[in-house]
Amino acid sequence: MLYTREFILVQKKNIGNQAIMEAFTSRPTAKVGKIEVIIVLVIIAAFIGLMIYMQRKQKEKERIEASIQKYRLLSGKLKFTDEEKAFCEMMLRRYNISAKGDFITDRKMYNSLTTKFFEDEVSAYDEERKNIYYSLIGSLRKKSGFHKPPPKEVIITTKELEINQRININVNKKNYPAQVIENLEQYLVISSPMYDGKHIFIASGQELFLYFYRPRDGHYRIKTRVIKIIPEPMYSLCLEHINNVKAPVKRHYLRAELDVECSFTLLPKDFFQIDSSLIQKNKRGKVGNISGGGLFLTSSEEVDIGAYVILDIPIGKKMLTDLRGKIMKKIKSGPAQCQYGIKFIGISQETQHWIIEYCNHAAKPI
Repeated sequence: MLYTREFILVQKKNIGNQAIMEAFTSRPTAKVGKIEVIIVLVIIAAFIGLMIYMQRKQKEKERIEASIQKYRLLSGKLKFTDEEKAFCEMMLRRYNISAKGDFITDRKMYNSLTTKFFEDEVSAYDEERKNIYYSLIGSLRKKSGFHKPPPKEVIITTKELEINQRININVNKKNYPAQVIENLEQYLVISSPMYDGKHIFIASGQELFLYFYRPRDGHYRIKTRVIKIIPEPMYSLCLEHINNVKAPVKRHYLRAELDVECSFTLLPKDFFQIDSSLIQKNKRGKVGNISGGGLFLTSSEEVDIGAYVILDIPIGKKMLTDLRGKIMKKIKSGPAQCQYGIKFIGISQETQHWIIEYCNHAAKPI
């Protein structure tokens, strides 16, 4: 069958390199096969895909060039030594980093690659050569500003802990205060925990938990181990760095899960304005969790928000008595069953401190 076709070819329009087929016409008597139409559409799609790919490659090339320029400017501005520049170039080649500037501007990349470098290679070196790399990496970390987290960002490695950061150490199920006194590339140095004027004995190789609080972040709980002990006159512990610190708990107090029966006295929310004869004693419930600020109670008792409770709770071998609280939240959890969020009010500092210590030990690692 003879027929003719007329094509208006695809033209490239705009800087975005998008191709538009302006028209496709044929004589009324002509028939265009489905296969031919599909072929044309595939060609158009391939052309558009090629244009998008080339555009992305061009943008990536420009980004890499800008990153290289940034690297040159920063290495000069931060006064990198020849040894530091040589180390950077070696790391860039070793891990095939085209965007050079990222290595000294992206703290996650810097921390990840230097950690990998030590695990893959430096760990087999002798102490003298190790110390050379420790010095180089530590110097670059400080010059690049990676020795502490940027504002509004959480800690990702213990190498970002600042000197004088107050911490708690959990040893044999007890917490002792301590402080960061130096942060080296090879380990974290903290003051030795003390009790009653004496150093708490901790053996080299012993595992322990660090707890600390940063107002903008929350509570951190990190498992590490002692790798070295510095004797007198500055008795201190050298701890293994942790390079994958998990996100902190945002709550003001750490919370520990419980599943214990308790008894409580119930006081109405207008207790301070009415006759005390309305007090209801010997009520029963179950505590689901507890923290230094309050607890979560399940009970069959129907209680109004704003009411007061006085609880007696057994935790392990200890009986906490006269825990006073106010009901701040109420959830109907089933037939004749309610859950209550209770905030502590007026409990003694000694009791609150005991609860906080218990939670620090019992809370799951984060």
